[in-house]
Amino acid sequence: NAIDINNRYNPNINKGEMYYSHLFMGLCYMIQNDYNNSITEINKSIVDTNWQKVFLIDRARVYFLSNQSELANIDFKKVTRTSIDTLQKAIAYAYLGDKEKAIETVNSFKRINQVNLFKTYNIQAAAVYSILKEYDIALDYLAKIKHLKYNYTEWILNNPDFSNLKNNDRFL
Repeated sequence: NAIDINNRYNPNINKGEMYYSHLFMGLCYMIQNDYNNSITEINKSIVDTNWQKVFLIDRARVYFLSNQSELANIDFKKVTRTSIDTLQKAIAYAYLGDKEKAIETVNSFKRINQVNLFKTYNIQAAAVYSILKEYDIALDYLAKIKHLKYNYTEWILNNPDFSNLKNNDRFL
């Protein structure tokens, strides 16, 4: 449905919305395990460097899921050098297997933004620890958002960063 709606309304949206449109279509294809179409759409969303800084992590995940490790690692390394989002850098470091740098980056973000930590911080910090297979710490971060009125369970279950948690008894 999301892909159908996007195709129907796509001609009428502005350039900024178009980038998000392609990203969301790419993510829909990713959930369907249609990695070729996912990469095609995400590539359309990162046509300039400003958008690349935001969406490159998503393309790296798709490469990772489609067992294209070399391309995934290239993108993850680019994220560590160019991302404007420190938590994206932490996730990239986790996928690259640099546990120390990933945790250091999460903690650095927390120190810098002590007062303004938000639900996304907890989700992304949980993702870092899930990728690193530090399940108890990941679940502690997720526990901080379970009281919110929006349920993130479906999103978390479809996010590859959390694939390690899907069989964890505490998570279930």
